[in-house]
Amino acid sequence: MEAVLTNSYNETIKESLERINGKSRIPMDFRNLEGEVDTKTILFPITINMVDLLGASIMWLHHIANEKHIIVLYHEREKLFPIVIEISPFLSYKKLKEQIVEQIGQIQAMDETDIQELQKHDNLFGMAPIIVGQTYYHSQENDILQFVLNEEKQGVEVIFNGLIWKEKTIARYMRQIEGVFIHALQNRDEHVGNFRIITDEEIALYNEINNTKATYPEKSIVEMFYKTVKQFPNRIALSSKEGALTYQELNQRSNQIAHMLIQNGVQPGDYVGIFMKRSIDTVISILAVLKANAAYVPIDPDYPESRIEYIIQDSKAKVILTKETEITSKGIQAISIYDSENYLVNDVKLPINCDDIAYMIYTSGSTGNPKGTMLAHRGVVNLCTWMQRQYKLTEEDVFAQFPSFSFDASVWELFAALFCGGTLYVLLEEERLSVEAFANAIHRVKATSILALATVFVRQVATYLEDEEIYKLSSLKRIAIGGEMLPIEVIKLWRERIGTNIEIHNVYGPTECTVVTTTYPIPSQLDENIVSVPIGKPCANYQIMILDENMRLCPIGVPGELHIESVGLAKGYFNKPEKTVEAFVPNPFNPIVNIYKTGDIVRLLEDGNIEFLHRKDDQVKIRGHRIELGEIQNQISQNYNVKENIVFAKKSKEGSQYLIAFYTTLTKKEMPELIYKLQEQLPDYMIPSKLIYIDELPLTPNKKIDVKKLGQLEEEYEPTRLQEYVAPSTEAEKIIAQAWTEVLGVSKIGVHDDFFTIGGHSLKVLRILTLLKEDFPHLTIQDFFKEKTVYKLARIQRELTLEENVFHEYKWIHEPEAIQYTEGITNNRISNVFLTGATGYLGSHILYELLQQTSAHIYCLVRPKKDVEQRIMETLTGYFHDIPNEALARITAIPGDLGEEYFGLSKEEFIAIRSKVDTVVHCGADVRHFGDVKQFENVNIQGTKRMLALADEGAAFHFISTISIPIDLAVEQWDMYKKRGDFEYHVELENVYSNSKLQAENLVREAMSRGMRGNIYRAGNLTCHSETGVFQQNIEGNAFYRLIKTMLLIGQAPNVKWKVDFAPIDFASKSIVTYMQDPQIIGETLHICHPDPIDFVHFVQLMIECGHHLEIVPLSQYVDSGLQLAKEDEEIAELIASQVAGDGAQQSEFVIGTKRTNEWIKKKKIAVPIIDQQFIQKLLAHGEQVGYFPNVEK
Repeated sequence: MEAVLTNSYNETIKESLERINGKSRIPMDFRNLEGEVDTKTILFPITINMVDLLGASIMWLHHIANEKHIIVLYHEREKLFPIVIEISPFLSYKKLKEQIVEQIGQIQAMDETDIQELQKHDNLFGMAPIIVGQTYYHSQENDILQFVLNEEKQGVEVIFNGLIWKEKTIARYMRQIEGVFIHALQNRDEHVGNFRIITDEEIALYNEINNTKATYPEKSIVEMFYKTVKQFPNRIALSSKEGALTYQELNQRSNQIAHMLIQNGVQPGDYVGIFMKRSIDTVISILAVLKANAAYVPIDPDYPESRIEYIIQDSKAKVILTKETEITSKGIQAISIYDSENYLVNDVKLPINCDDIAYMIYTSGSTGNPKGTMLAHRGVVNLCTWMQRQYKLTEEDVFAQFPSFSFDASVWELFAALFCGGTLYVLLEEERLSVEAFANAIHRVKATSILALATVFVRQVATYLEDEEIYKLSSLKRIAIGGEMLPIEVIKLWRERIGTNIEIHNVYGPTECTVVTTTYPIPSQLDENIVSVPIGKPCANYQIMILDENMRLCPIGVPGELHIESVGLAKGYFNKPEKTVEAFVPNPFNPIVNIYKTGDIVRLLEDGNIEFLHRKDDQVKIRGHRIELGEIQNQISQNYNVKENIVFAKKSKEGSQYLIAFYTTLTKKEMPELIYKLQEQLPDYMIPSKLIYIDELPLTPNKKIDVKKLGQLEEEYEPTRLQEYVAPSTEAEKIIAQAWTEVLGVSKIGVHDDFFTIGGHSLKVLRILTLLKEDFPHLTIQDFFKEKTVYKLARIQRELTLEENVFHEYKWIHEPEAIQYTEGITNNRISNVFLTGATGYLGSHILYELLQQTSAHIYCLVRPKKDVEQRIMETLTGYFHDIPNEALARITAIPGDLGEEYFGLSKEEFIAIRSKVDTVVHCGADVRHFGDVKQFENVNIQGTKRMLALADEGAAFHFISTISIPIDLAVEQWDMYKKRGDFEYHVELENVYSNSKLQAENLVREAMSRGMRGNIYRAGNLTCHSETGVFQQNIEGNAFYRLIKTMLLIGQAPNVKWKVDFAPIDFASKSIVTYMQDPQIIGETLHICHPDPIDFVHFVQLMIECGHHLEIVPLSQYVDSGLQLAKEDEEIAELIASQVAGDGAQQSEFVIGTKRTNEWIKKKKIAVPIIDQQFIQKLLAHGEQVGYFPNVEK
C-alpha cells in the first residue's frame, strides 16, 4: 500500500482526513524500518514560479482533502515555515496569491530569534504532508512529499520515498496540480473551489467503467416467470424442509392466491402486505401479488407491533396476506392463503407494464419512522438478466435463500433462481442462525449459489464450522456477500478454513437502486495491505459518479459521495415527496435524468474499482440492515423521563458494528423500563447492544455531544439492566457468565439478566456456544431463545439423547395408496429377469426365490472385481445348499457397473438385453450410510435412471428401497402425514444414503405415474433366516447386530421406547418375489417389515431368557458405562462410538406400519415367522458360531 496524503496540523483535521483518505500513511511492512527511505526524484517540466507552485499545491490539497484550512511547509534558509491558508467561500486565485506573497514576506522578515522560537513547535512534519522549496530539505520523515522548484531545469522535481509511493501516483498528482494551475492562470478571479483537478485520463476511466449498456427483456417479472414455467414445468422450483414444488405446481398455487386477491378487490397498482414467517408460502404469495399486478410489501411478524401497525397504515395496503400468524391491525382486510384452495389454477393474464411498481421495502428513516421505497419490475428484470449472464446461471443451479424477505437482498436471489429455472431452497430460521444447520442444509440440497450472505454470517461460518463439517460446503460454486463493509480478514479467514474453490463476490447497492449496483469478484490473490474489499464496478445499465460537494467528479483516490444512475432507480419514497426530492436529484451532466444520492463516501481506485470508506451522515449498517440513528434517538426521546440521548455505532473486536446509546433523565435515575419500551417500538437489530445511563452527556468545546469521549467511557459504565444484579454462584453459572462477558463485552453479568436485553442476538449465540462446547455440549441455539438467563441455562438437564422426550403413544407410518393405472394389468408373467445386487444379502435371497418360484432366466449384473460367475456361485452356496444344477443354469452373470453408462456394456449389448427382459429387479445400491455425495448420486440415483431406461420398452420395474425414508420424512412432516396419509417426497434428507434412495424412489414414482408397471419395496430391519439363524456374510457391517454386540460386551441394555422391526430374510425375499408375480399388485409402495414389531425392552428380555446377563439401565447410564469400558477396550470404543453417533438404540415414537402389505400377506397366504425366544436363540447362536458375538455364559 502506498502512503496517503494527510493534512494534520491539528488533531481534529488529522483524524478526519485519515478516516477519509486511508488507514495509515505508513504500510505495516515499513513500520519498523526507522529512517529507511528509498529516495526517488521525478522532474515534471512546467514553467512556474514559487508563489504559483505554492498556490497550486494549496488548491490541490483543498480539493483532495475537502478541507478549508490548508497548510504546506515552505523551505527557506534550511528551515521549514508553515504557510497557512483559509479557503473562504469567495477566495479567488488572485487573492490566494496575495496571501502567499504576504506570508513569504513575513517569513523573510523574521530574525533568528523569531525563527528559533518557531522551530521549537512540536513536530512541524505533523502539520502538513508537503514541503515546497527551491532546494531539497534533508528530512528523516519517510512519508512526506517535496516539491522542489528547479529553475535551471525549468520544472518541478518531486522527491518521494519509493518504498511507499508509486511513481504513477506521483505522476497523477502532478498532472492534477498542473491542471489546477493552468485553470487558475486562465481564471484568476474565479473562486478556487470551482477549479477542476480531474485529468482527462481519469474522466476516460469513468467513461470506461460506466460503459455498461446491455439489452434486457422489456417484460414484467410475471412474464419472465411464465416463460420459465413453460420451459421447465417439472423441475423443482422451490423447496425447504417443509416440502417442494415444481414450476408447474408453484405457478398453479400462486395463480390460486392471485385469483383470490382479485376476487377480494385488489386492483392494479394496489399494495398488498405479506405478513408471515419465512417459508415457501412467502415466495408463493410474492408471485401471487405480482400476478395480480399489485406491489407486495413484506412485513416481518417479528417486528414490534407498533412498527407493523405503522407499515400497514403508511403503505395503505389494500389487503394483508397471512398464514398462521394473526394480525391485530384494525380496519385491515386480512386474508389467509389457506382460503385460496378452491380458486382457479389457470394463469392470471393481467397486462403489467415493466415500469409498474413490483414491491415496496421499508427502511429506517431519520425522522423516527421507516420509509417505503417503491421499486419497479424493470429494475429486477434488468438485474437478474445481467446476473444470469455474469454468473452463468442455469437450471442446474440450486440457490440457498438466506436474507429476510423484508430485506431487499431477497429480491435478486429469489428472481435470479426463478428466471433461470433453478431451484430456490428457502433456509428456515435455524438454518440461518446455526452454522451447523446451515452447512447441513447446503450439503443436503447440494446448493450451488448463495447470492445474499451477510458479512457477519460469513465470518461465523469461517470461524465456527468444524473441520470435519467443511466438506458439506463443497457443492457451492459461488457466494455473494453484501450488506456492509467487507473486511479483508473475513475473506482471508474463509479461504484459509473453507478453501479457494468457491467464487466470492462482494456486492453493494442501496435499496433505492434495485438491490445491487456494483460487484467485485474477489481475486485469489489480494493486496495484503488493504483494509476492506472494494465494492467493484457497476452492473449492466448502472452508471456511477463520485462527486464532491460542488457536484464535480472526484479524481482517483479522492473521497466523494457516490451517486447512481440506473434503469433500476426507485420511483421514490411512498407519500414522502420532500424526502424523494432530497435523495433523487438531477444529474449535473444530464439534468433531464435523475440520480440517487447514496450518502456513502467512496473513492475511485486506479483499476476502476470503487472502495467504500464510510457514511456521510449518521446512517449505519447493523447485521446488513440499513439504520438511521436518528430513528432510534427519536424513539428513546419519546419516553417522558428521557432528557437527552445519543446513539452511535462502534466496531467490535471481530470487526462488526454494534450500537450504543447513552441517555440522561429528568429524575437523575436510570430507566430499566426503557429496554421494554424500545423492544415494543423497534426491530431487534435496531435496539442498542448497550443502553447506558449517565448523569450528564460530555460536550466538546463547540457544545456538541462528545461522541469520542462517550466511546471511551463505555467500559466504565454498566448498561441499564432490567433485574437487580445477582452474581453467579455455582460453577456452571460462572462458566456461562464468563462466556457472556467475553462475547457481549459486559463486565458484570447477573444470573437473571436477559441475554437479549444486554446486547445479545442470534449470531452472538454461536460464539457463546463455541466457548461453552466443552463444558455444556448439550446446549443449543433454541435453549438461548427459551431460557434467556444464566440461571436457567445453567440448570438445563438434558440427556445425551432424547431420553427426556417421553411420549405417550406411538405414531404409526403406513404405506401410501397405490398409483392408479388407466389400463388394467392382466399378465405379470416373469420369463426374463434383469437383477442387480445379486451378490448382496437381500439380492441373493431374491435370486434364490426367483429360481424357486419361477422358471425365468435371470441376468445378474455383477461388478467385475473377479470372475462374475464365480462370485454369484460363491454367494449362493454360502447361503443355500439345495439349489439343483438345472436351476443354476438359468443364471447368466453379466459384468457391469451401475455407475457407468450402459453399465459399462456397449450400447449394442445394452439394447440386446433390453429387448429380452420383461422384468427388472433393482436391488443393487451403495448402502453405506456415509461417504462421497457424488458416489451416491452416480450409483444410487443415476444408476436407477439407467435401470429405468432398461425397462422403458414395457418391462415391469421392481425397486428395492429402504424403510429409513418414511422415518426420516416423518420427523419433519408428521402433521402433513396425519392430514394427507402421505408425505411430500420432493425434499432433501440429511443422510446421504437415505436421500439418494429417496431421489431414486422419486424417479420410479414418476415412471410408474407415466404407466410403467412396477412396485417399490421398502426393506425394513433385515435379520437372520427364520429357520437357520444364518445372517449376512459381512455381519460386522450391520448396525443392528453391532448394537447387539455392544450390549453383550457391556452387559447392559438401554431402557428406551422403541418398536423394533425383525424382518427375517427368507420372509422378506419370499414376499417380494410373490408380489412381483401378481398382476393385481401394481403401483404399490410396500413395507417389507414384520407385521408385529416388538418392544425393544421385550427383545432384551428374550436375550436374557437365552442366557445372557444384561442389566436394563437408563440410556445415559448405558452410554457412560460404554465410554468407561472404552478406555481399556478398543473394540468397545469403536462400537460405542457408532452407538453414540446414531447406530444405537434410540427413543423413537415412529413405528413402521404394514396395513396395505398385510392385506397381500393374507391374500397370498405368506407365512410370517414369530419373533419369540426360539427365533432370538437362533439369531444369537449364529453370531456366536461365526465368532462375532461373545459366547453366552451358562
